[in-house]
Amino acid sequence: MKRPALLAALTLAGAALAGALAVPAQPQQPEPPKHRRPVPQLGMQEPGAQLEAMPAPPAAVAAPWTYLPCPYAKSPVYPNLPGVCHPYPQPWPKPSPTPPATTGCPSACKTVVHSVEGIFPPSNPFNYETFPGDNFLPTTYTNAFNSAGTEIPNTLPSTPDVPYHLQQGDPVVSMINPTSPEDDLHALFDSILHLIAGERDQATALNEKYDHEAVRGALRLANDVLEGNPVPGRAYSGLPLLHYTGPEKEREVVAIKDGSGKVIGGNVDVHQVWFDERIESDTAFLNLDPLIDPTTDKPLDVPWTVTYTVDVLNRGRDDFSPYVMYTDYTGQPKPKPGIGMDQTFFDMEDGTRTVFKVKMAPPGFLNLVYTWGWRMHPPRAQVMENAGKTIDFGGTVPPVCPGGYQGKTLPELEQAVFCLPENPNCTQVRCRPGEPETGKDGKPTACARQKLYAIAQLGDLAPEKRMWKAVGAARQAADAGKFDRVAAIIRGEAFPAYWDWLNRNQLPKGVTKDPDSDLTLLYVNNSTYGELTNGAWGRWDAWEQRPKKLKVTVLNGDNFVHSYTIADFGGNRGWENQFKSSVKVAGSGCWFTFGRNWWWIPVGGPVNPYVCVPQANGLSPGTHKLDVELNYDPSRRLRIYQFDPFHHDVAIYSVH
Repeated sequence: MKRPALLAALTLAGAALAGALAVPAQPQQPEPPKHRRPVPQLGMQEPGAQLEAMPAPPAAVAAPWTYLPCPYAKSPVYPNLPGVCHPYPQPWPKPSPTPPATTGCPSACKTVVHSVEGIFPPSNPFNYETFPGDNFLPTTYTNAFNSAGTEIPNTLPSTPDVPYHLQQGDPVVSMINPTSPEDDLHALFDSILHLIAGERDQATALNEKYDHEAVRGALRLANDVLEGNPVPGRAYSGLPLLHYTGPEKEREVVAIKDGSGKVIGGNVDVHQVWFDERIESDTAFLNLDPLIDPTTDKPLDVPWTVTYTVDVLNRGRDDFSPYVMYTDYTGQPKPKPGIGMDQTFFDMEDGTRTVFKVKMAPPGFLNLVYTWGWRMHPPRAQVMENAGKTIDFGGTVPPVCPGGYQGKTLPELEQAVFCLPENPNCTQVRCRPGEPETGKDGKPTACARQKLYAIAQLGDLAPEKRMWKAVGAARQAADAGKFDRVAAIIRGEAFPAYWDWLNRNQLPKGVTKDPDSDLTLLYVNNSTYGELTNGAWGRWDAWEQRPKKLKVTVLNGDNFVHSYTIADFGGNRGWENQFKSSVKVAGSGCWFTFGRNWWWIPVGGPVNPYVCVPQANGLSPGTHKLDVELNYDPSRRLRIYQFDPFHHDVAIYSVH
């Protein structure tokens, strides 16, 4: 159970964004770490002092512009860069004069959003004469600070001397079996068709009886791959392709104590597999309860670590770059959006297991950690949310949103969807290894009934669900001795679903993109498929500067309500690079590694009102259309990050 004080501290509500925080006394100057060269320390700088900045963005445009005040009055002053408060928080945008309006629910939901004005003068970050734009901040080799002027430990991702500043020790790399679920499913479906067709080596030919048993075995193994049952010899064993196991995906930080029993830190272990367009993980929620002071019910001011074991399977090669989003935690009950950053950027090869230990800021700051792959993005992404975050509708339940979600934590939303009503607080939704699924009476056991209930919540439009149903039907046909029927199911149902599953940048069978929208998203299998109307792969180049209208059609193929949110990573409030830009000498430079930015939520909860998408009616998905006026200039790194704040995990689709 989450402590109420922590829940309150982690709730981001729209009401919390109004007004500025009081400015406290100036912080003490922090001691520079001994393993890197001293850098200018901001806490004791006089106004007008400069920090090391490379590269500096061009001077602001000459047209009059009213800059919002820095939240911390003693933020640094940069010549020719008015409005820059970094590495203290950039200002929070003013509320939009036109609040979001939703009409037509539940049958024809439409929301119109006029996003808030960007805090910098308009510019074009993509034009060669004006890049990287007014929202590009000077590079500072210090930690970030909150709006109370307090330094936030472990928020400096890289320096010229220590490029992997937030990695605790060197990563440990070893070799593994690179076989992926894609490889195995393709081989299993292929072998089933070959066995039934009688194509076998005549020198070692098995009789028909053994061939049929091999078919049954292949079908059982395909079912295990889809459900996440143990698969011997596979790094992905236990990680299902059907995303029904949310109640199992909460991990508690293990406290580290000194000799007197005082908590001085903590660590949590996370296992991920990367392959094709996917990241599958055993962790979607980080429980920080062990890092709470039991006498005050407040988060301890201690650093901690996440130890990632990342298995890269065939076609999974990528750069490990977990992106953490921190709040502006000052001890207040409802912190505002703070700073986010890529914590590292480390190349990983196919067929390797890499163990990373990444240093985190104290627990009071954590919002979420978003792990993404630059080489396959979208849609290779996965998120770990703070398990203590709660839903706060702000007094009025938005259209379609379940009223019972008010006050629930994110893990409790998973339970509300996937746990049987008679066991609403379940933390296990499938049978454990060795636990029987069928009783002596031939009926499903309790754990099997729970599993089937959870899988039934996933919509039948999902390619993963279609594969699972096809495999189940083929198993029944095989048990009845109808092997011609087995072959017909694999050829006509399982394989087409498999091909749909491979590409999340295209809507699957039975779903058509909306020609009147720029982007059509489909929530299904507790995940996201997406397709841009212009045919591009993850790029919407039409948006280079404000204002720009974005039209999104969000479809929900699952049997429960999803929600829709856009997060902005620095377009509105500014972003920086930790390395020098090499763009002008033909390098990629700052468009990738180690960006830091001040994030904002222009559309949807938890900062703004939630935008909920009705559940499907059989094979007819629920629909919510949005017209969004983007009234700020995008970041060069990422234009739009879209996700479901109710069920985040892998329900992500970003646009560059």
